[in-house]
Amino acid sequence: MKATFFVCGNVTDYGKKTYKRIVDEGHAIGNHTYSHDYKKIYSSEKAFMDDFKRQEQIIYKATGIKPQIVRFPGGSNNSVSIKYSDKLFMERLTTKILLEGYQYFDWNVNSKDAEKVTQDKDVIIKSVVNGANNQAA
Repeated sequence: MKATFFVCGNVTDYGKKTYKRIVDEGHAIGNHTYSHDYKKIYSSEKAFMDDFKRQEQIIYKATGIKPQIVRFPGGSNNSVSIKYSDKLFMERLTTKILLEGYQYFDWNVNSKDAEKVTQDKDVIIKSVVNGANNQAA
């Protein structure tokens, strides 16, 4: 089974090897920003793009691929960005990403993987299965 992995910044040897493994095994790799730091990335469009491009370069150096897919930390319709910018910030940012040739993706099931640094796999599996029930394929 193939998957899509949206990755954050990891410049360790392990991180670089993981990025390469994702690609080598035929999975898709996407950019989830370098820092995933809401305060930093949602302070301005420039701050977001700088962080985003930093991660893009790390992925490229490890894999030879510049991902064209993006997942915004908190999602494209998040409320957290308002805390650090304004109500129209994500509208401007999503437009900018699309105009630069990227495609962004969101989710419709909460896997609870972001609730802890290392979430228990059974919690993730149960959350995904429960969330996917009655969803159209």
